[in-house]
Amino acid sequence: MRVRIKLQYKGIKHQPRVWLVAQPVKKNLKGKYLEHIGIWQPMTRKTVMRHISMNIHRAKYWLSVGASPTKGAHKVMARFGLLPPLPCAYGSGQSYEKPERVYPNRTYFRFLQHRKPDAPALALHYKQKLLEEMNLVERKRRLAAESISNVGGPLSRAEALIDSEAEDTEEIDSDEADIFERTKKFEKVLKKFN
Repeated sequence: MRVRIKLQYKGIKHQPRVWLVAQPVKKNLKGKYLEHIGIWQPMTRKTVMRHISMNIHRAKYWLSVGASPTKGAHKVMARFGLLPPLPCAYGSGQSYEKPERVYPNRTYFRFLQHRKPDAPALALHYKQKLLEEMNLVERKRRLAAESISNVGGPLSRAEALIDSEAEDTEEIDSDEADIFERTKKFEKVLKKFN
């Protein structure tokens, strides 16, 4: 009696389930089978995850006895390494090896979103904030200088403030290695304006 390893479709509407069975060649697919070898759950449900489970020892036995798998069963068994994968029909593009996809490092899990950022990214973030604030201070300084020149007479308090700030900003413009020291100096300058 010739035996084939077939995929027998079970399950209900919207919940497919496929059995891997050893069955005589002349038997109807929905008829009796000799042995239930494995199960394939193609869709994830609330209670069952998507998976393939197989009794590998029994599958090897049926292959050793001479059972030939159908095309679908061959694909499932090839995933377990029991059989070589089927050759592609007509030499299609699938026969070539595909390059591995590089996925971005994004975390979609809540417990990973609250991680502390790495130091270079944090330093870059502070540097950008510092540059934005320095641009604002520079604009305020220019506006104050223009208002003094438009009025004609020097305003002693405003002029002194601009001069004292000019000294502080020279220190900030230097490229210090420690970004935190620069932010402290910049906060001092902001306090003078406010």
